[in-house]
Amino acid sequence: MRDDNKETGPKNEEENEQPQQQAQQKCQPAGPYAKLTADTQARAQRERKSFVILSYIVVGYVVCWVPFHFVYDVSIIRPELVPDDLFMVTFGLTYVNSLINPFLYAFSSVDLRNAVVKIIKCRCTSK
Repeated sequence: MRDDNKETGPKNEEENEQPQQQAQQKCQPAGPYAKLTADTQARAQRERKSFVILSYIVVGYVVCWVPFHFVYDVSIIRPELVPDDLFMVTFGLTYVNSLINPFLYAFSSVDLRNAVVKIIKCRCTSK
């Protein structure tokens, strides 16, 4: 008597393994970020947000302070080229930087915006 189960046993195991492997391959995401974990993706998203916030702040700083430094340097070298009104406007622009910083932070960060709203609501209701 011949035992057919021994011959078909390994074949059945191989056949069962192939659909399982195919199902696992279908569940894995494709693309350049396929091997990144959820933690790595969350970290990359936080870093991207931080970069955007810092970019806004640096651009605001440059826009507000570069004109003053340029005018100030020219006024040191040749004071007759810089009218007093221009000097005062560029000097005032440096104060504008301090004025816009809270707004830049608030518009750039959802977390900060929510915290500020929460603080304002708390103070308004406690009075």
